[in-house]
Amino acid sequence: MIDILSYGMIAGAAILALVYGLPAWLVYRKRPPVRVIVNARPPWLYDENHIDRPTYQRKGARVYSVWVDGSEVNDYYLTEKQAENLAFEYEIDGYENVTIRKEKGE
Repeated sequence: MIDILSYGMIAGAAILALVYGLPAWLVYRKRPPVRVIVNARPPWLYDENHIDRPTYQRKGARVYSVWVDGSEVNDYYLTEKQAENLAFEYEIDGYENVTIRKEKGE
């Protein structure tokens, strides 16, 4: 059997739900629906031709690497100007077989 204490607990729970739940529901129902876009990237950061992306990640970019005595000396692909500067530095250091090679871009 349900005694008077149980009725008090049920009434208390109903009052709490009314006091705290009703204002929250009124605020929530006025909000516009939230649109969820999955796998979205800010286009100004990851545009295909954006300058902030490394050269070797740009679509259709011309990338180069520098080879000295049969070994590639750069850690990542370079622009043509960067490759020319790096090759010039190795030539100044006394290396004779310095080659700039055009690589396949993405």
